Order: sequence, then C-alpha cells, then structure tokens
Amino acid sequence: MKQSTTFNQLTALGKRLAMVLTILLTMGIGQVWGTNFTGAGIKYYVNTKSGDQWWSVSSTTLQLGTISSFYLKGFWAEIANGNVCQNTRMYYRVNGVTKNYNILNPNDWNASTKHFQTESMDENVLSGLVGGNYTLEIWFSNGEGECNVWYSNNSSNYKITFTYNPTYTVTVKAGTGGTVASSSVTAGNIDAVTLPKATPNAGYSFLNWAVTTGDITLSNANSASAATVKARSVGTVTASFNANQYTVTLNSQSGTGGTSSVTATYGQAMPAATMPTRDGYTFNGYFDATSGGTQYYKADGTSARTWNITSNTTLYAQWTTKSYVITWVVDGIVKQTGGVVHGSTPVLPTLEPGQICGDKFVGWVTAPIEGQLKDASTLTIYTTENLPVITGETTFYAVFADYEN
Repeated sequence: MKQSTTFNQLTALGKRLAMVLTILLTMGIGQVWGTNFTGAGIKYYVNTKSGDQWWSVSSTTLQLGTISSFYLKGFWAEIANGNVCQNTRMYYRVNGVTKNYNILNPNDWNASTKHFQTESMDENVLSGLVGGNYTLEIWFSNGEGECNVWYSNNSSNYKITFTYNPTYTVTVKAGTGGTVASSSVTAGNIDAVTLPKATPNAGYSFLNWAVTTGDITLSNANSASAATVKARSVGTVTASFNANQYTVTLNSQSGTGGTSSVTATYGQAMPAATMPTRDGYTFNGYFDATSGGTQYYKADGTSARTWNITSNTTLYAQWTTKSYVITWVVDGIVKQTGGVVHGSTPVLPTLEPGQICGDKFVGWVTAPIEGQLKDASTLTIYTTENLPVITGETTFYAVFADYEN
C-alpha cells in the first residue's frame, strides 16, 4: 500500500513537471517550437558565398567571431503532423533595423513528409553596418492557415553574435609647410590606427589634423605623432601647419624716423613699414648686412622678397651719398661745372687771381653781384682758405674789384 502511494505521488509529480516544462517551452524559454516540431535549421554563408552552413536552432545562440561577409540563405523545418502553413515570415534584426522575409509558401511544403525548406533567400546581413560587435536576432511569425504546429512566440528567439570590421583606405595629406611620413593608412571602425607623423618644414609649426573627406573619427588631432583614426568609409585627413613669425629689428644706420621693428611671417612678403631718411644720402633699402647681403626692403619701402630666416634678425639700412653739380660763373658766363659729393668741399676751377679786363679777382660768392664790388663787408666771399662744405647743388659767381682801388 505504501509503495503504491509513493508511486502514485511520483507519477503525479512527473505529470506536474511535464506540464510546467510545456508551459516554459510555450513561453519561449529554451526551445520555443510547438509539440509537433521535430527539427529546424538556418542556412547561411559566412566570409564567402560558397560552402553554405546550417545552424540547428535547437540551441539559441551561435558565436561566429570576426567575419567579412554574412548572408542568410534559407530555412528548413520538419513537423510530425499538421497542415500547410502559408506566408510565414522569418524576421531578423541587426543594429536596430528589423527586416523580414517570406520563407514559407505553399510550394515549399511537402504534405507527405511534413517538411518544408526554402533556400531562395539572399539577405546580406552586413548591409549598412560600419563595423563593430553585433548580434543578429532571428524570430518567426505564424502566417495564414493552421500554423499552430510550429511557431516562435516572441522576438529575438535566436541570436548570432559576430564581429564585423571592414577596413578602408584613409589618404593622408600634408598642407603647405610640412610633410607626412606616409600617404595612407588602413583603418576600420573598431581599433584606432595611428596616423603617420607630421613634420613641419623650417619656418613652420604643426597646427592640427582635420578630416577632409569621408566618415572618419579623428582623435588627438592636435598631436603631430599620436593622432588616431577610425574609418567607416574611404576618406582623407590633412595635416595643417602654421608659418612662424619673427621679430625683425630695422637699424637705420644714422638715418632718422621710420619703423624700428616689424613682425615678419615665414614665407610671406615683408610687412608694411616706414623707411628712414638721412640728409645728403639716398636710401637704398634694408639688407641683412651693413654692406652687400640680401635685400628685404626696396628703396621705396616695398617688400623685396619673402621672409626666409628662422630666427629674430636685424636688418640694416644702406645709403648712397648724394652727389651735387657745382657751377662756376665768371662775368655771366659759365666757365666750368663739376660734381662733388655731399659733405665735401669743391675743387676750385682754373682761374688765378689777377687782373682781368682791368678788374681784380677777389673770390667767389653764391649769389650774383651787379657791377663791381665796392664793399665786401656785407658778403661772404669764398677763396681757397674758406671753401664751404657742399650740402646741395651750388652755383658760384666770380667777384671782381676795381683794379685802381
């Protein structure tokens, strides 16, 4: 009697467990197919469109690792009994986008074997993905007719995890004023790739990197040697450089006025500046030496060339002494002309003092005198003893006194 009671209790417990298991299966925990379902599989291609593979959906998760291509090709199922189901759809979702495919049509169903199979799919799972770690979620819906013999009662019943990391060529360019160590890198969207080092030319400094074209993520853009990129398409990144600026002191070399210093930018024309002046001298420009050298400012103050020195520098004004014409007039007639440089004394013409036409030669004045000299006290008369320093063009007039006086 005791054994019979225990047996009956175990039997009842087994029935209750079976009922719970049936409820769990129906709710989508573990295998979610109906009681008439005997097996199924999903056909797919990975990395190539040859050598198809089948995944038995008796397990709910498949891990593929890193792949380069992924196509859903078909589905099959075997059912113990039941009638044809029409317009049943497979749903799949990856990266938040849900798609569906009508996998069960009347022609797919074999009533005698209770088996259907479709291999007409050609669904590119990777379409629109830019690279990363993904999960492909698959579920099925009941269609028209008596489809209660097999079903998937919620979304995301089956999951295939994979890593997709397409790579793209990122062209690397250098702007004006520098170079880059190589012209391209290959990058994907998962691992950051370091860009080649950007090196400024003499007179320039590295500024930053910038994405010129393409779907590129740029990091550490202000680093010449540690910038990185992730790529979701082909594209171009460009290194930019700044021209350095230098203080240029302008030494006027005894001149007066004018700008005392300027800020010059490497590779550019000299900035505007005011030029100095100097009595008796002609300004020739500013040079990098006190004589000779390279000219940076012309005589009119405009730039003679672009700045090409990579340090703060002094430029020197160079001057040419002016030369003047000296005219000697005797009795209204120009007897001799000559040139003399600024700040020097003239050379007297060949004219000895003596009696000329009854008059006595006294010397030279710088303004004409009418008639003969009667009183020299009001005039400055120049002779060999007191010749003036010339600071401009000058005319000298010979002065005579009455011989009898």
